[in-house]
Amino acid sequence: MRLELAELKTARAEQDERLSDLRIKAAVAAATKPVEELHLGQSDTLRHRLIGQMGNARWHQMSPDARCALLGVAGSESVKDSELKKVFGRSSDSQFAVQLRRNDAAKYKAWRIVAIERGIL
Repeated sequence: MRLELAELKTARAEQDERLSDLRIKAAVAAATKPVEELHLGQSDTLRHRLIGQMGNARWHQMSPDARCALLGVAGSESVKDSELKKVFGRSSDSQFAVQLRRNDAAKYKAWRIVAIERGIL
C-alpha cells in the first residue's frame, strides 16, 4: 500500500512537471509571437514632408480628415474620438493598445495617424 502511494505521488509529480513545462512553452510562444512591423517613422516623415511642401498654415487650414486622406488613411471620419482616446489619450488603456498593435497593426497605424491629426496624440 505504501509502495503504491509512493508510485502515485511520483507519477503525479511527473505529470505536474510536464504540465508546467507546457504552460511555460505556451507563454513563451505567445510572448515571442512575431509582430508585423509598423514603420511608424515613415508616416511621420511623410507628414513632415507634406507640411514642408504645402506650408504650415495651409496644412492646418485643412480638416483633419483631409490631412488623414493625404497621409493614406481613408475613412478616418468613421473613427470616433472615444475609440482613439482609449488607445492614445491621457487615460488610455495600455493593455488594449498593445493588444491592438499585436493583432491588427494596420489599424493601429491608421488610428495613430488619425490621433495625431485630431490633436489627441
